Amino acid sequence: MWSFFAPVPARHDFYILWRLIDAGGQVGNWEELRTSRGQKWYQTLFYPGRRHSKIVFDLVQDLQRSLSSGHEATVTSDGAYVALKNFTRRQAQLRARNEVSFQMCAIRDGGFDEAEEPEVLFLSKHYAIN
Repeated sequence: MWSFFAPVPARHDFYILWRLIDAGGQVGNWEELRTSRGQKWYQTLFYPGRRHSKIVFDLVQDLQRSLSSGHEATVTSDGAYVALKNFTRRQAQLRARNEVSFQMCAIRDGGFDEAEEPEVLFLSKHYAIN
């Protein structure tokens, strides 16, 4: 999720990870929240499915601004957080078998800058799938 052309080009990649949790508290493996499937060659010119990636990127940037401005206590009621939670909940609903809740995590990565270590922006509590 890297935006090259912009008034202020993106210098970081953002990822949302999520995992399922069963009724006994056993947690599954972290998975990257997928916003699109593989690209075809012609999608370099026209790719409306890219909107989902852009939306997630923008939401995480909004969350990052809220967190860095000292609003950690109210970030879970922030519109960006709620939208990410609902998008992730839908993914969890599609994948869940016996699991009852999910958890999500936002990561900021330096992208091509390998000297910069990935940073956890937030780790959510467990949310009910339904």
